[in-house]
Amino acid sequence: MITVKRDSCPTALNKQPEDFRENDFSNAEVKKTLLEMQHNKCCYCEVKLLVGTVVKEVDHHIPKSASDFKDEQGNVQWHLANCWTNLLYACRTCNNVKGTQHPFDEATGERKLIDPSVEQIDPEEHIDFILGDVYMAHKVKGKTPLGTTTVGILKLSERSDLFGGFKRAALEIRACGSELLLAMVNDDTHEIDAKNNDLRKMASAHCEFAAFRRAFTAKVIREINETAIPELESRFRRTFPRVEIPIPRGAEVVTT
Repeated sequence: MITVKRDSCPTALNKQPEDFRENDFSNAEVKKTLLEMQHNKCCYCEVKLLVGTVVKEVDHHIPKSASDFKDEQGNVQWHLANCWTNLLYACRTCNNVKGTQHPFDEATGERKLIDPSVEQIDPEEHIDFILGDVYMAHKVKGKTPLGTTTVGILKLSERSDLFGGFKRAALEIRACGSELLLAMVNDDTHEIDAKNNDLRKMASAHCEFAAFRRAFTAKVIREINETAIPELESRFRRTFPRVEIPIPRGAEVVTT
């Protein structure tokens, strides 16, 4: 999960409270805006929503059935439930698992589920990954208690479909790292710059599984600097520069 930079409210939801209706969240303009701001990815697991058999659904971050939105007679106030800041796009798997669970502890008010569109929360500071050579997944225990509860609510650490996606991303990153090392051996500065840039692009916000890609890219760079380059220096008896790549953060998009 990465930061989602929320776009301006669509005109379909920019209206008076009394004009809101139950199905406003399914408006075509609302869906289009959500997809674009999320780079066509699930806001939670980052799976691409416009490929294969992945089914996408608008998610009410605070469930529309929550008491937060009901008046004294128990009627849902749709201008609150369908408020622009309460809507995200999710894959059906995340949306079904999340269900009607409230993102806040209703007793203490403490947040339990990350909303990636909230500016004050960077999901990458809370959620962690297993970065093994064979097994790659979300860690059950996050970097923070909020990361732990978020992974638990969405059951991200149990998703076998994510394991395969992470593996494919890791192979792509490792291949680029190997090509970078070859360019360094050949002292090909143009190719070195190109591969450094490729590694950055592979961790761009628009890429599937960007949070995992960033964590794995950082691991590969550490291995290159701490293991591969010292071995090359010993073999070729010359000094090689260490790899220093500013890995994208948050909603940063890298395309060139």
